[in-house]
Order: sequence, then structure tokens, then C-alpha cells
Amino acid sequence: MKLHTHHILSELESKDPSMVLRIVVTSRGLTDISCLQHFVNLQILNIANNRISDLSFLSKLSLVTLIADYNPIVSISQISSQDKLENLSLSSCKLSLESLKPISSLKNLRRLTLFQTPASENAHFYSEIISMNNTMQFLNEERVREPNGDLTQLDKFIDSIPNQHRKFEYKTESWLPEAAFEVFDLPGFSAICQELEGALGK
Repeated sequence: MKLHTHHILSELESKDPSMVLRIVVTSRGLTDISCLQHFVNLQILNIANNRISDLSFLSKLSLVTLIADYNPIVSISQISSQDKLENLSLSSCKLSLESLKPISSLKNLRRLTLFQTPASENAHFYSEIISMNNTMQFLNEERVREPNGDLTQLDKFIDSIPNQHRKFEYKTESWLPEAAFEVFDLPGFSAICQELEGALGK
């Protein structure tokens, strides 16, 4: 089902798309919401529980909050343009860790929710997601970083850090030249030894 601009405007009792700041179109079986690109000042968008997989309309918007839970979304590459996005919810979407890499470009991201996704089932979920974005403070409703950037609850995430033990080859080198280990006679040393032996024999 395709969403049309006039449907939204009639529901909001508005005639100008540029005046709309918030849109909620949930549980409507929508597959095409490309008309949203006309709402250029939109800040909050909730499109949860539809059949949306194409997010290309985002390139025309500058959202602060996007809720897109329960949609067959497998890629969020179009989200890179959202420099103002602070809150992003993609629970129950078909997103892997690899497909979430575009969040690294979200310079104002504060909250990210990814419950029940292939990514959240990965053993290294927390450490991987946290390393992708250094502004995010909440992941799946849990604080993971303080406003000053310090990580929190390190004991929770330590087990999810990938084991990166490596095999190293060690090469040892002598710090002294080989000549330092050669045996040589000290001048007059033999004579001194003979004198000592003579003195001890008396």
C-alpha cells in the first residue's frame, strides 16, 4: 500500500507539508512512503509495524527521531545523511551487524534500540555496536556511555569483546658483541696468581 501526501495532510488538518513536524503512520501495511520526502521540516517519524524496506526518502529529511520497528528493513545505508538524528529504533528489523555500519556517520545519535534483530543475537553485539558510534549513550534502553564519553557497565560488555589473541614470533638478539664473550689473559695476571700461591704456601 502506498502512502499519499493528501492522506497525511487531511489527518493532520494541515495544507502545508513544510509545517508538519511529527508524523505517525503505524500498522497500516504500508510498502511505499516516498511521499514523506515532501515534509522537509519533519522531526519525528514513527512508521512502525508496516512493510517498509526502502528508506531512500530519508535523503530529503533531517529527522531527530525515527521509529521503524517491525519492518522488513535489511539496509540502512540511506540513513547516513541524518546528521541531526538522536533517537533511532529498529527493533524486529532484519538487520545484521554488517548492515548497521552506517550508524558510524550519525554524529548526534544518543539512543539506539535493536531488540530482536539478527545483530542483537551476535555474541559481540555490544562491543561491536559501541565501537561503531562514539556519541551513543543508550543501547537497547541501557546506558552504555556517559555524556562525557566514558563507557559504563564495562563488566557487562567485557564478555562480548572479540577474542583477538594473535601468534607472535619472537626473535632475540644479543646486545653485546661476540668478542665480549671471548676468554683472554689480563696483563700480569699470571704473575699475581703465582705470588698469591707462594704467599698462601708459607
